[in-house]
Amino acid sequence: MIIEYFLGSLVTLISIIMFNKFTNKLTQSDIPIPRFSQSSKVDLIRKYLEQPIVSKPQKKTQSTEDMKKNSKKAFFIGKDVYWIEDGFLQTAKIFDNQIDETTKKKVDTHSLDKVELDKMIFIVDKLTEGNKDDSGNSGK
Repeated sequence: MIIEYFLGSLVTLISIIMFNKFTNKLTQSDIPIPRFSQSSKVDLIRKYLEQPIVSKPQKKTQSTEDMKKNSKKAFFIGKDVYWIEDGFLQTAKIFDNQIDETTKKKVDTHSLDKVELDKMIFIVDKLTEGNKDDSGNSGK
């Protein structure tokens, strides 16, 4: 009885080995499949990893200084445009994609309610965003 189990196990083992060899011959291909390790993948993308994510500071040239001096940031909401001129928040209406100079006026923040004041604070924050010389420091 033990011999029957041994012979059955031996026949099964021989069958599995022969089946494995037969299927390996069928699945072998002439095209080598490259194996990529984690280090080889990092080597492929190294130049992209080494680049800084933040943008480079803009060079200070005559043309950039002239552009800063002669241009203004504007914030558009619907038919209104807002900008900072001479230290005051200005507003005007837009008609035919042009600023109507007759509607130009300073924004009076003293008479605004909380919702409108929050809106103006948001606009001023967006207009002064990125300015390094906006005198935000109290000097203390």
